[in-house]
Amino acid sequence: MSPPTIVLHIGAMKTGTSYLQSVLEQNKSLLADRGVLWPGPSWKDQRLATQDLLASGRKETSDVKSWLPFADQLLSHSGERALVSMEFLSFAPADVVERAMKSLAPARVCVVLTTRDLGRAVPAQWQESMQNMHDWSYADYLDGIMSDEATDTKEGRHFWLRQDWATILRNWQPWVRPEDLVIVTLPASGGPSELLWSRFCDAVGLDPDGFDLEGFENDSLGAVSAELMHRVSCEARLRGFKPSEFMAFKRVLAKRVLAKRRKSEPAIVVPPELRVWWDDRSRLLIEEVRAVGPRVVGDLDDLQPRWPDRAAGSETWDMDSIDDSALLNAAVDGLFGMAATVAKRSRSGSAR
Repeated sequence: MSPPTIVLHIGAMKTGTSYLQSVLEQNKSLLADRGVLWPGPSWKDQRLATQDLLASGRKETSDVKSWLPFADQLLSHSGERALVSMEFLSFAPADVVERAMKSLAPARVCVVLTTRDLGRAVPAQWQESMQNMHDWSYADYLDGIMSDEATDTKEGRHFWLRQDWATILRNWQPWVRPEDLVIVTLPASGGPSELLWSRFCDAVGLDPDGFDLEGFENDSLGAVSAELMHRVSCEARLRGFKPSEFMAFKRVLAKRVLAKRRKSEPAIVVPPELRVWWDDRSRLLIEEVRAVGPRVVGDLDDLQPRWPDRAAGSETWDMDSIDDSALLNAAVDGLFGMAATVAKRSRSGSAR
């Protein structure tokens, strides 16, 4: 029996990955009916295997305990296709990519990278970093990623590891057929909501019809909530919190409570005086992608920023201009939201 085609959706981050993963997770039975393996009892197994693989640069191959059984599960699938979606795979350096691809031999592997224009990716990546206990301000983040020596700054390394599409593609390119290296562009802001799903299905070889598309939207925070998380992150670091201890702030305060405030808060945007720089950088990066030569689903022109013309007060780039009363209101919402979550969990626990 020949192995299935293995599709690796490798990210990038902040490109609708959480939505796509939740749709695939809740349609696991439909995928199975169509001969597609969505591996693991839950998506968490894909995350854990990927994290194990990424740590393998510090391990002997035989010690990659969760990735190798995971790879075997993919290879042993009796259907036509196995599908993995885990954005941390986009972080993999060339040596880790080599280890991953050798573990998947002799299967045909298709690598899919979803991408979003940098004008939207910059604020989205900063506010997400606030949910992971980083302490840089938005202004410092912009300075670091725009530096001539960006890879020498912690902010620059953080952003470009996640958003340098050409480098990500080049790491995987030697291991796949030219037609199996695919880039998917997110439609411009305001485009049809189902367009990302249809483009993704084109890239991974799925029929888009018949799926329940009510997936989890990992919305970016508004400016007030993001600045609140910045201050919480700074305080957590001062108090010596471990990342595992900070997870309650990320999963409950940010994702479940503050995210609901997004439409009532100003959006975080790239400052107008910096937009020419980002226009130029985007053009250069798009040309680098063209030179790599992946199959394009969508249009590379979607990756050129389209700067929105918003009403005054509906956007900001100066976090210092957010007044304390707005932050206090967000904090009160956050406290009551976290309390409600704890109470709900306590009721569920007592019921068992």
